[in-house]
Amino acid sequence: MDLQTALENQDANKWGWKGIHRAPRKSRRWIAVVIAVSVATGGMHAMPSSEVQPAPSRVVATQVLEVEARGMSVSRSVRQAPSRSQKIEKVIAYAYAQRGDRYVWGASGPSKWDCSGLVSVAFKKGAGIRLPHFTGGIQKRGYKVSKKNLKRGDIIFPQRGHVGIYLGGGKMIHASSGKGKVVVSKVYGFYTARRIL
Repeated sequence: MDLQTALENQDANKWGWKGIHRAPRKSRRWIAVVIAVSVATGGMHAMPSSEVQPAPSRVVATQVLEVEARGMSVSRSVRQAPSRSQKIEKVIAYAYAQRGDRYVWGASGPSKWDCSGLVSVAFKKGAGIRLPHFTGGIQKRGYKVSKKNLKRGDIIFPQRGHVGIYLGGGKMIHASSGKGKVVVSKVYGFYTARRIL
């Protein structure tokens, strides 16, 4: 029996769903809280309260369904994915956390980095995006951005063979071989830039 039929044709108290209450007749509204959206067994079906079993531990979501007597309107409580700006800030925050770590060619953490290693791991940890540990490979990802159109979170190549993350305001964070560590510095040149997010 589907949810709509159960609500329209049966007494709500017959069904063991905690949280279902009859609203005043004026509003003619039912509120149904349904737990068990997607489980390995195919979900929990409506059943008398004496037969309701605890939901399996693999329940992956909770939906709140608001059902009105005059046509069914449904609103779902859904966890929203992080926005672009939130992902960018997570990428930058991860890179910032590595400031002062040593520069070592070919390293990709957790306390030693080269330029592409820092960028690739920051994007993986902060945004779930996998980038190659190679400046030439990173240069082929996303799309090209001109110097005047740089935005916070863009991947910047101040010179051929070196890469960092643009912070805005003419600054970047990168694993610098010259400084021997991860630093925030002014953008000292511009070879190209890529936008991944």
